Amino acid sequence: MKIAIIDNIEHPVDAHSGFGVEIFTYQLVQGLIKAGQDVTLFASGDSVTDAKLESVHSCGTALDKSILPQNRSFYQDYIFSLLEKNIDSFDIIHSQDHIKGLLMSYLTDKPVVSTFHDVWSAERTPTSLLRTIAKNAKKHVMVAISENQKKEMEKDIENVVVIPHGIMLPPLYDTQSTNQDKILFLGRINARKGPGIALEVANKTNKRLSMYGFTHHPFEKELLDSLTEQYTANQQIIFHNPIQNEDEKMKVYTDHRALIFPIQWEEPFGLVQIESMACGTPVIAYARGSVPEVIKDGETGFIVNSSNEDIRGDWIIKKTGVEGLCEAVERIYAMTEESYKLMRQNCRMHVEKNFTVQRMVNQYKQLYDAILNK
Repeated sequence: MKIAIIDNIEHPVDAHSGFGVEIFTYQLVQGLIKAGQDVTLFASGDSVTDAKLESVHSCGTALDKSILPQNRSFYQDYIFSLLEKNIDSFDIIHSQDHIKGLLMSYLTDKPVVSTFHDVWSAERTPTSLLRTIAKNAKKHVMVAISENQKKEMEKDIENVVVIPHGIMLPPLYDTQSTNQDKILFLGRINARKGPGIALEVANKTNKRLSMYGFTHHPFEKELLDSLTEQYTANQQIIFHNPIQNEDEKMKVYTDHRALIFPIQWEEPFGLVQIESMACGTPVIAYARGSVPEVIKDGETGFIVNSSNEDIRGDWIIKKTGVEGLCEAVERIYAMTEESYKLMRQNCRMHVEKNFTVQRMVNQYKQLYDAILNK
């Protein structure tokens, strides 16, 4: 099977990328090649891949200061044009840009798959336009990465399937350890990820917090500066530089008692959840987006309703909002050594069973086969 996979050219496809889409693309491409597929990746020239790489620029356009932000879309259009020019060389096209994937399906007889990586809403997605294009797209399948995401998408378009993300399982390191005495926030310093909520929880519970955050936009840098200034006097809270490689990241997860994931939006998936659990570290998260599908309440962490007005389930923790997160943190610290060790083991087994790259790659390969056979 000859597969063309096309990514957003703003950032390189890389296992160590700070962006979930590029990490997903890297793992999918590597998994497909390992499974014997012939893959060509259309992405930025500095992408890391064993696939044949086609590009129109030497690096991610967001990393090239000579390219103004308003001009990056021209490069994205250019790389899609490059794929279109060579489209007869492939059996199937897989796009990480859902709008351009739909448009390409509208213009070609080749089957096109698009994985949707964002929140489906009228504010973030031109749904009326997508409905029109999807109705006329010839051979297009949209992949949702969670059932929650699919539920919203199906209000506007048909032919949606769900394939959750998977990760390459890290070494076990020391998932049996019960000596961890810090909680962790890891991810973008973006309001929708809830870094300020994580700091508030650490402050209220008087627990040590490691904050590994990274920024990609000026407004994120401003938020980080504000949070650092606000909590600089609290010696229990340590702000770290961004993590540089995958081994370091997995050891950071392992060395913490729990990951706090207080999302403020409908997270489509959230790779940090399964990365953390793969290292044996439970997750405490708000019941938004994909969270109830990824975390097993009481077994691999705790799920908390974000407010009394937004009840998504009858979870073990009955308090809501910050108070609920604080109770979940206290519960994990109050566990016996045996109970906490069992939770860490449950975390790893949950990922091994449900969220491996091999499972994800197999599902995509089955989807490609089904489309081509049809």
